[in-house]
Amino acid sequence: MNQSVIEPSSATRERSPGLGRGCWLALLFFIGVPLVLLLVGIAVFFGRDRAARQKVKAKIAERQAAELPYDNASMQAYHERLTTDKQTDAWLRVLAELSSEDFSASVSGVPIFDGQLDAPVPKV
Repeated sequence: MNQSVIEPSSATRERSPGLGRGCWLALLFFIGVPLVLLLVGIAVFFGRDRAARQKVKAKIAERQAAELPYDNASMQAYHERLTTDKQTDAWLRVLAELSSEDFSASVSGVPIFDGQLDAPVPKV
């Protein structure tokens, strides 16, 4: 048999139903472009995050070199190193004086110290 009789030539063949070039371009535009934008956004986010982490590490190293506190544990050690029992006792005496009834009576009528936050408006 003649093959041209069984299969028509490409010139006379009709287009088979399927996705055309316009459909593929639309799919590329509506799926590919947002996907690329999403990936770029994620890359930017992780790049900035990495840069920020490096800055924090550098700042911590700088504070460690200067023997300054940089977290809760180092703040506690810093405070204990700089605070003596004599200083603590002095501040406790001040606190006791401020909490005493004699001090409360002596500041009665004085704005802020008598427990009122607003100063009375003077009469003119």
